Amino acid sequence: MKAINLLPPDLRGTPKGAAPKGSATAEEPGGIGAFVVLGALAACVVALAAYVLTTNTVKDRQAKLDAAIAEARSTTERVNQLKPYADFQALAETRIQTIKDLASSRFDWEQALRDISRSVPADVTLTELNGSVGSAAGGSSVRTAIAAPAIELKGCTTGQKEVAVLLARLRAVDGVTRVSLGKSLKPAVAAAGAGAATGVSGVSETPCAGRRPPQFELVMFFERSTVPATVEDVTVGAGTQPPAGQSGTTEPAGAATTPPADPAQGGSGTPTSTSAPQGGGS
Repeated sequence: MKAINLLPPDLRGTPKGAAPKGSATAEEPGGIGAFVVLGALAACVVALAAYVLTTNTVKDRQAKLDAAIAEARSTTERVNQLKPYADFQALAETRIQTIKDLASSRFDWEQALRDISRSVPADVTLTELNGSVGSAAGGSSVRTAIAAPAIELKGCTTGQKEVAVLLARLRAVDGVTRVSLGKSLKPAVAAAGAGAATGVSGVSETPCAGRRPPQFELVMFFERSTVPATVEDVTVGAGTQPPAGQSGTTEPAGAATTPPADPAQGGSGTPTSTSAPQGGGS
């Protein structure tokens, strides 16, 4: 009968005729191959984790980009809806600023004419009065020399001394910077002796009494008045009757609409005549 060892192999003793120690060592697992496999597995795990993280980052940023595009589209639509209101607001502010500029730089014709009427002596008669804010509408070379509000006066008086007195009194008018005399001429001796004194042009009669009353032309300049250069020239006149169907205010052709120059005249911009008959100034 054959004997059987029932002990586990690790508790068994070395059987007779056991293999040499070298063969047992060959059966144990080990070597560099296991480390290579483990390294490859670790690299795969790292690569997989990096791929997952990168994919999640791309998806998150793509979602943010889509949200930003949608918000920008919504904002653009809102801006387009509100643009008419913004344009209207800008237009209203521009018009308000224009009105403020015109109101602040408007020339006070009413006060100027009132001061002139108080300064004209009793022995001076005005036959024509023209006022303008620019030099383009000037009727004489003296007026066109200075681009500033000015008033042109034409008339007659009893003598050259009275013309000098008139110049001195007009120079004292508030706001006047200079008074330039264009001419002061006496009519011809023959015409004066005939009792029908003619004007400087030789065709119009002078309303002034006396022997050879001189006729003068002068210009009063208001150079300190702030009139914007963008305002079209507005001319006001008095002393001549306009043709039927026309007003007494003359403006350059194609001139833009400008604010009235004299509110006392209902916004027409045409002051009344300051002609002073013999015996008192107007």
